[in-house]
Amino acid sequence: MQPGLLEEFTMKNTPKHRAISRMRLSAANAALAFAAVLLPAVIAAQSPEAQTFAVIHSFVTADGPKPEQGGLIQGVNGDLWGTTQYGGVSSSGSVFKMTLDGKLTTMYNFCSPPEEGNCVLGLAPGALVLGTNGDIYGVSEYGGLSGSGILFKTISSSGETVGLGDFQVLEPPNETNGTGANPVGALVEAADGKFWGVAQYGGQLGQGTKFEVGPRGSLGSAVSFGCIEPNCNNGFLVAGGLGLGADGNFYGTTESGGTGAFGGGPGGVQYGGAVFSITPSGTVTTIYSFCSLSDCTDGQAPTGALVQGADGNFYGTTFYGGAGTACFNPHPGVLGCGTVFEITPGGTLTTLHSFCMQSGCLDGQNPSTGLTLGSDGNLYGTTSNGGSAPSAHCSDNPCGTIFEVSTPSGPLTTLYSFCVKGEQCTTGGGPVAPLMQDTNGDFYGTTTTGGNSSSGNGTVFRLSTGLASGAVGAAVKILGTGLTGATSVTFNGTAATFTVVLGSEITTTVPAGATSGAVQVTTPNGTLSSNGSFVVTP
Repeated sequence: MQPGLLEEFTMKNTPKHRAISRMRLSAANAALAFAAVLLPAVIAAQSPEAQTFAVIHSFVTADGPKPEQGGLIQGVNGDLWGTTQYGGVSSSGSVFKMTLDGKLTTMYNFCSPPEEGNCVLGLAPGALVLGTNGDIYGVSEYGGLSGSGILFKTISSSGETVGLGDFQVLEPPNETNGTGANPVGALVEAADGKFWGVAQYGGQLGQGTKFEVGPRGSLGSAVSFGCIEPNCNNGFLVAGGLGLGADGNFYGTTESGGTGAFGGGPGGVQYGGAVFSITPSGTVTTIYSFCSLSDCTDGQAPTGALVQGADGNFYGTTFYGGAGTACFNPHPGVLGCGTVFEITPGGTLTTLHSFCMQSGCLDGQNPSTGLTLGSDGNLYGTTSNGGSAPSAHCSDNPCGTIFEVSTPSGPLTTLYSFCVKGEQCTTGGGPVAPLMQDTNGDFYGTTTTGGNSSSGNGTVFRLSTGLASGAVGAAVKILGTGLTGATSVTFNGTAATFTVVLGSEITTTVPAGATSGAVQVTTPNGTLSSNGSFVVTP
């Protein structure tokens, strides 16, 4: 079993423990970071029997082992990109690129000579995001000139990694600064081309910030989280990245804080967590505090980013809380086994699923990361433990599941359980990063343990759900980059009506007379084609 969350809170409030790996803290959901090729995304229900799971890569020490909360994104040429937080030649993290058939190339090793010793380009990299210019951006939680973390960019065409901006040193006695420190989660690019992110520490109160990335990569204005009171109504300890809402506001979660009356912890510290919003002008508002219900049946300790559905509501997970009681919790101060929730921008929360309502936790337990909005409009995610694997297989290594939640109101379906093939967990175990949907319609993810190699350093896996098909009249979402100004959409040559929602998204429907084949979008910069066929079903 993994260490308890309350232990981690205690350690992270002490500066000397900041280098401890945060195995369960998630990256921001990277569902919109797709390549400059098109995904004809299908709105169609799929049965569990249609799922096909495969391990495409097992990490070895030379790769930079044990990918953690970073997850994967897809680059402009269709390859997958990701990070290992503490792998690489100096055990300080790495950036890697991988083909869809699993061939891995390490593009950068953090703290490599001559950087080793001062780590001016950072160490412990987190999640990546694909910029609209085709390059890849990320943050490292530590390192840099101050040791408080750094912004970096990896140039897609060459793999060269360069530093963009350093977070400021923390000032005693309250460890405050102007920029924030120890950034986590993925950056988010707004419509104006600016990137935004969150940091766990620093700021005016030492409890983290939302920060802006300037035009040349420098750190710009910052909004501070937290408060002086013991139960911070703005929350504290941000764990996932930000989500940009359709209303122009940013939304996110904190692992702890909030005003929920039932989320007590050691020393009277509040461990409920909260959902917050931030206006473009910087006003922070707590829109919901977890553990507002007795026994935290509404959830406790959200650790992942939020994702906004087509209905305008946000969806996420909590690591603890909920009505399930069949899991083992190492601390008396935490309750439940995790939840999937829906929350409106105004703060009305609905619990869609409580994990471990039945003995054995066959539906999984303790989701460590946020959800991915699939091209069919449903939600996809992972749990870091539980599932249908025999309990003996999960006593020393975490197991976990992949699940789907049908929107708008459920139910949850377990699509895959890890470690079912034996104690070696050759399929991997302990997924703690968000899933990514590729432009081929398949989902890709990582695990922190197991695999086909003897080192058990984790895996990259693929889950095929058969989403690249649909009938005439079916709603279709096309994802890509550079879609602004599109003049036509065709399904194997048959024109369709469409709406450009964002520079990365077009909505359309399968036109009458369409046949199976490529989907193409004509833009001012040329014609883009899907990298797979769209199957028109009867």
